[in-house]
Amino acid sequence: MNCLIATMAMLAGAGVALGTTVKDITRLEGAGVSTLQGLGLVTGLAGTGDDGGDIHMARPLAALLERLGDPVPDLDAFSETRSVAVVLVKCRVPEMGAQENDRFDVTVTTIASASSLAGGELHLCALMGPLPGSGVYAIADGQLELGEETPTRAIVRDGAHMIQQITTVNIQDVFTLILDPAMRDWSAAAEVASAINQSIAGRPAADAPPVARVLDASRIEITIPEVERANKAAFLSEVLSTDVNTSLLNLPARVICNPTRGSIVVTGNVTISPVNITHNDLVISTTLPPVQPTPASPIVERNRWITMETNARDAQRTSLQDLLSAFEQLDIPVREQIAILSDLHASGRLEAKLIISDNSDG
Repeated sequence: MNCLIATMAMLAGAGVALGTTVKDITRLEGAGVSTLQGLGLVTGLAGTGDDGGDIHMARPLAALLERLGDPVPDLDAFSETRSVAVVLVKCRVPEMGAQENDRFDVTVTTIASASSLAGGELHLCALMGPLPGSGVYAIADGQLELGEETPTRAIVRDGAHMIQQITTVNIQDVFTLILDPAMRDWSAAAEVASAINQSIAGRPAADAPPVARVLDASRIEITIPEVERANKAAFLSEVLSTDVNTSLLNLPARVICNPTRGSIVVTGNVTISPVNITHNDLVISTTLPPVQPTPASPIVERNRWITMETNARDAQRTSLQDLLSAFEQLDIPVREQIAILSDLHASGRLEAKLIISDNSDG
């Protein structure tokens, strides 16, 4: 993403606090990203692989050939080989787990002397859990895709094939929601619990306890009403989709971004100092000389800048909501929005604390 941020113009008008949903700021107790890992071999390299004399490459290559029915009597036979690299292979399984035959991307990085993985292919590699003796959960293989930053790191799209189920959460009659680290506060927990209770008001029996109960500043206990227990998944979905007004959480001004979930949560009154933003190949153009627009001949405007009118007077600051609304109008992906917000924060134009969080937090 190519994004230029400079000081000069104003973004628009007074904004309102962002609303969000329970699932954007909490996770289910027990849910978390799982990391699978293994050692593999990348073949097909054009002279950029590991030194053939390196035992860390020669030994697994010899073992592979033996399994394929072509044993090598002497590791010195690989002394001139530069077409193979031994690599570390990792796969991140989402926080809600995985089923057999699911596929996920894997990252591949060199661990020895290989200078580039360009053109290589990952040979079949067993992926195990992070703890000793945890067993094999997936098999990884496939063509490598290199990024622009380093030739010794690559991705295999859908390269991990799950052969064993990973279950992180089994919903019981009572379960617990855990607030994301940036949101942990007694008032925030109370507001989230209140929003959940209001969203299903009247559905439990009149004398039944509240569905949501605050345990502490981090945890909210949810008791599924008896009438809902026949379809726990639907009830859980309703709880997680409950709207929460972040302006009522009494948190300081923060912008909490989660690239994995694709969410941006704003708390407090977040403003932006005067700024201009241009993004990628976005172009707004102007046709000259001016003509009287008609349905058959409209006025077409092009410019490389996001432009918005404003009558704000508070030190020429504006609400972050206005910028996020502009992002939505321009159909900018959430990951790129987060990158722009990071640049705004680095330039000192974002009047809030920026927190980049991840599903594995907390």
